[in-house]
Amino acid sequence: MCLVNIRREARLSHVSDSTIWKALWSRGIRPYREMFKFILKSENEVVRLKYCMERKEWEIDEWRNYGFTDEMSIEVGSLFGLNLVWQEKKETWHDDCVGYKKKQGESVMYWGMIGWGWKGPFYVWEIESSEEREEAALAIALLEEGREVEEKRLNEEWKELEEWKDLRTEELATFSAECYTEKHNNAPKEQVPQTHQGKKFKLAKYKRGEGRGIDS
Repeated sequence: MCLVNIRREARLSHVSDSTIWKALWSRGIRPYREMFKFILKSENEVVRLKYCMERKEWEIDEWRNYGFTDEMSIEVGSLFGLNLVWQEKKETWHDDCVGYKKKQGESVMYWGMIGWGWKGPFYVWEIESSEEREEAALAIALLEEGREVEEKRLNEEWKELEEWKDLRTEELATFSAECYTEKHNNAPKEQVPQTHQGKKFKLAKYKRGEGRGIDS
């Protein structure tokens, strides 16, 4: 924590800064630059570490074929600069000594892309207005309507093919054989999938993002 918070929590507002400074230094507590870490779940930390370890020996020839994207949220009106935290050196990564990359106020989202020897596009996303949300919802609804029509057409055409007819004949025959076995041999009937009754083509639905970021 910073010096002002130390004074406040210790109820030492009547003590001078120099006295508190000397007391902290005598106990091995120094002002260090605040370190930041990303807010990651433990499983995501494992995934990132695995990705890095698999590529730690890569040379330029491997990396030149990759592009890297990233997004950054800048908080409007926030302070920018160096923050100092009073701590022992071994406490660098303690939770109360580390800043987290989480914005508290209104922010603007930036997105960019780079590769070996080139820079990609750079976009700025402003906060979506209610009108823009309504327009997006209408556009998605129209896309969904078209998707449903196309999915229905593809599956109807599929059911006119010999492929579907052969599948239907095979599955019905297997089902009949299982029913006969259950009836005459007193054996349990196994489940026989009737995929010919379903859809071969299932087009991905259009929907709004989950709000977890542009790259997610």
